[in-house]
Amino acid sequence: MWILKEKYGGVESEAFRADCARLKTGEPLAYIIGSIPFLNTTIYLDSLPLIPRPETEFWVEKAIASIKNKQKQNRGETPISPLRILDLCAGSGAIGVAVAKEVPELHVTYAEIDPTHFSTIEKNVKENLSGTAQTQYSIVQSDLFQNVTGTFDFIL
Repeated sequence: MWILKEKYGGVESEAFRADCARLKTGEPLAYIIGSIPFLNTTIYLDSLPLIPRPETEFWVEKAIASIKNKQKQNRGETPISPLRILDLCAGSGAIGVAVAKEVPELHVTYAEIDPTHFSTIEKNVKENLSGTAQTQYSIVQSDLFQNVTGTFDFIL
């Protein structure tokens, strides 16, 4: 009933019945809906990456606190350059997007082996961080650190 109300406005349709059939086969609800809330973002799952979990939200909240603390320490140094964050095995980009939304003046590199997820990462960055002047990012196809260059303040 939830999917009927939330996704279809209470109107049964062929698409609704198809979604019910997908649920019966065990497909995750987040894939059927197409997105999932993650911290203060909406993470789209168009390319079917791993679904962000509540446990990851807890971990990312701790990382955000550490990144903010490091940023405060750097304020006294000149020149101030954005902290560099590596979202390794990025998938949907949920971790990097959530961090960038909460912490200004970052550069996030999303490293992902599967290029089919690049458009999902792009969408999540644009949908969640548009109008955020401090958003700088790049996407790299990489098997772990294989094609990642440079140094990072935090690797997530």
